[in-house]
Amino acid sequence: MSDVTHAELIRHLAGEADTRVIALFIEAVPDGPALIDAVSSAGVPVVIMKAGRTDAGRAAALSHTGSLAGDGRVWEELLREAGAIVVRDSEELFDVAATYARRAPRLEHRARVAIVTISGGPSVVAADACAELGLELPDLEAGLASVRDLVPSFASLRNPVDLTAQTDPANYGPAVAAVIEHPDVDAVLAVNVGLDLPEFGDAFAAAARRSSKPIVAYVVAPGIEETLESAGIPNFRSVERALRALNALSMPDDGLGARRPARAAPGDGAARDGALDEHAAKEMLARHGVPVVPDALVTSPPEAVAAARQIALPVVVKVCSAAIPHKTDVGGVWLDLRSEEDVEAAFVALQQRFSGERALVQKLVEPGVEFLLGARRDPQAGPIVVVGLGGTLVELLDDIAVCRVPVTRASALRAVARLRTKQLLNGYRGLPPVDPLAVADLLERLSELVADTPAIVEVDLNPVIANAHGLVVVDALVRFEEAGQ
Repeated sequence: MSDVTHAELIRHLAGEADTRVIALFIEAVPDGPALIDAVSSAGVPVVIMKAGRTDAGRAAALSHTGSLAGDGRVWEELLREAGAIVVRDSEELFDVAATYARRAPRLEHRARVAIVTISGGPSVVAADACAELGLELPDLEAGLASVRDLVPSFASLRNPVDLTAQTDPANYGPAVAAVIEHPDVDAVLAVNVGLDLPEFGDAFAAAARRSSKPIVAYVVAPGIEETLESAGIPNFRSVERALRALNALSMPDDGLGARRPARAAPGDGAARDGALDEHAAKEMLARHGVPVVPDALVTSPPEAVAAARQIALPVVVKVCSAAIPHKTDVGGVWLDLRSEEDVEAAFVALQQRFSGERALVQKLVEPGVEFLLGARRDPQAGPIVVVGLGGTLVELLDDIAVCRVPVTRASALRAVARLRTKQLLNGYRGLPPVDPLAVADLLERLSELVADTPAIVEVDLNPVIANAHGLVVVDALVRFEEAGQ
């Protein structure tokens, strides 16, 4: 590494005709943007294990965005965005690389898996592992009517497909062929512990020759193991390892639908040092087309009451100071004020607690799904944007996705699809459904703001609430530094 970079290695190896997969173990990333560009243009699968991704590598930051998007998290997310398969340990690194080396194809969505076995117990363990990994196990029985006459009456054809050891071995071939040709099956796991019946291995070897669908195995039977090896079917020492490797072939659906063109936004003029107060931050966001909650900056009880009357009750009163970025932590927020008397009392209490500070009167936003959206300038990767679900719980959930600026509609939707808690967007337990395109649009606008204003070093929009009226930014932090600092 004294004079050869990761990016140069990837480009060189990807240009070799015999290269099926590239596997990298990475510590430091001195050539960040070049590495990401090389991964995205490699043309072959790139499997990466990145060291230094724990809390020890994260620096404290002013905002939720900074604390969540530490160096290790940033690199994992950016590498995934570029198309890399990011793994968490050395065993998975070699397992996934071995699977791709045997010409397993990349699947364009989360795999629908068929488990085929003559060893019932391990197949139940495999079904549990599929559920934990998010791999779908479709019910196959209705489509396997032709197999029913080939197996005993007590064989299960649902999924896992347990052909049983009592099946005539000559029938394994047509039964396996029917499973792998099923239209609801994207990939197959073969499971066999101890039953060294050559016809079982021959059935999967023949299926691998006929079909491009990936097959992996957990087989402990020496004769069958040799057959699988000769057929190029990777065989693992546990069902969990086999399914993790299979899962690495899957790319989550990015939810791409109708694409709306990104809209350009004007620049915001000269930079200012330090953080903006919330009102100024939201004014800047509004100029870039970001939807923000209606508010008014006030300095006296009559102004507070007049603002509440104009905005319409109920309202919220907050301390508004660039020196107080986390207002809730210091008792600087008064919620759900439903009368003018409540507003006046809140302003008086605010002045008693924060003498001389201004107040923000803000429309109370209806509950909904809470997001964090943010941005920061990473010293190696450059400007990035962050999206996460949870609002005030975002750090507890620890569920974020990262994109490199500039963000496209496609990359924004893929980021939303990477969130573990993305099911909350579907109207979970009475919450309003959220259009992923609306979230993607907001990510694009945030990306435009950061690209247009190089002096911005950090943005934190938390919470962003999605309810029946759409998405709206409820609180915002924007921090600047002078160019060159």
